[in-house]
Amino acid sequence: MDLSIEARLLSQALHKVIGVVQHKSSQPILTCVLVSASRDGLVSLEATNTNITVSVTVAAKVDGEGSVAIPARKFAEYLGTRQEGSLQLTQSGEGRLAVISNTGRGELPALPALDFPATPKFEGMEFFEIAGSQLHQILGQTIRCASTDESRASLVGVYVHEASDGLRFVATDGHRLAVSRPGDGFEWPLGGEGITLPTRGVEELRKLIDGADKVQMAKAENHLVARTVNQQVCMRLADGGFPDYEGVIPKANDRHAAVDRSALLSAVKSVSVFAQTKTSQVEMAFASGALTLAAQSDSGTAREEIEANYDDVELRIGFNFRYLKDALESIHDEKAMFVMGDHLAPALIRPESSEEFICVIMPMRIS
Repeated sequence: MDLSIEARLLSQALHKVIGVVQHKSSQPILTCVLVSASRDGLVSLEATNTNITVSVTVAAKVDGEGSVAIPARKFAEYLGTRQEGSLQLTQSGEGRLAVISNTGRGELPALPALDFPATPKFEGMEFFEIAGSQLHQILGQTIRCASTDESRASLVGVYVHEASDGLRFVATDGHRLAVSRPGDGFEWPLGGEGITLPTRGVEELRKLIDGADKVQMAKAENHLVARTVNQQVCMRLADGGFPDYEGVIPKANDRHAAVDRSALLSAVKSVSVFAQTKTSQVEMAFASGALTLAAQSDSGTAREEIEANYDDVELRIGFNFRYLKDALESIHDEKAMFVMGDHLAPALIRPESSEEFICVIMPMRIS
């Protein structure tokens, strides 16, 4: 393999795939990135953890085609010192890749390309175009609430399925639940059966579609493939069925409060500085026309008061401030609506103007 490429382009391409590379592995090949050069002037970088594979293609001047696997993080570290000008990549003898600039030369150990795990090949896959910006927003709203408990694999991701009111994207960690309903204008022609996109796969998918107008997607067997012009993500779907979450969504809550989203988010951030490290709790006190937030710990106390459109009986309720912050940052509306019962009932938070996104949060007992 022998090629010349702009250092900046190579570094950017490596940054897009390195997220799935394992830091340590009993299989050294999984700590590598596969670099492949073809005669048509294209270089591809590919990384995998065997469940998710990410690849990026960039233009280069290729004098000799070939493929080689090299340690991804050391490669990225070295490229970080070579951000300008052109680089020449060439195999220098057995098991080495030379990276040559106009001021110096670096060499990295290389493993045979044949040892690199092959990307699954699916014959006859039919790709469909999906709105990239809307999908990026929906996944961002829901993935925050996904579980991080690897022993509950079906919860570590975003569940997509067809419900009576249309397509839904759902995530939960047992303490909170997020449901996004894209509405009639969003097309998802991948079938109505439920699938769970794993958290790491969602993160890579969001990187792929960030700024992309359209993304092509296809489902084959237990994999989902997404691609743009020069990037591709292939992920294995999570195993196991997603739990019945409908019962968690409160139906009897009858107390409503509309609050300026930005003002509340700012208040949450302020008082959370003094929330107890162990509980992360902030107290919200709803009264006629006002909402007061407070937190206290050994490090100090804080209190913020903002306006609220609320005319019911006074209600004091406690929440994990991180859950509140995530919910408010997921709402793309001027005002957030709180739909509550008593201080022990799950609270529903959504945009005031629609129910396309809802977040249900379990309250914390106020001490």
